[in-house]
Amino acid sequence: VFEALGARLLEAAGSLSSNGRASVLEAFPGGEGPAFACKEKLLEVVGAAQEEEAMARAKAAEAQKSSRRRRGVSRERSRSRTGTAQPRKRSSREEAEAAGGGEARRRSRSRENG
Repeated sequence: VFEALGARLLEAAGSLSSNGRASVLEAFPGGEGPAFACKEKLLEVVGAAQEEEAMARAKAAEAQKSSRRRRGVSRERSRSRTGTAQPRKRSSREEAEAAGGGEARRRSRSRENG
């Protein structure tokens, strides 16, 4: 049974997804599990494909990072997302307090008293 399954997996090893390759490697951790004739070859092919994919991902990530550096693009964004941080607008109360505050307090008290 394992001989037939292993042979079929070996035939399809090139078309296995990343998750499929990971599943095969997890099924036989460190070469353990049932013995069959093509197990060693299967694990070798699947392991090599998994390593190639990991190296390709790392290379693509490095190329993207390098491209960003050349263009001067930072991963960080400003708060406004326009490239320049805009100062927060003060409320009328904050403006009044900054100017001395007396007038603002008188107005707010007169509103409370009706």
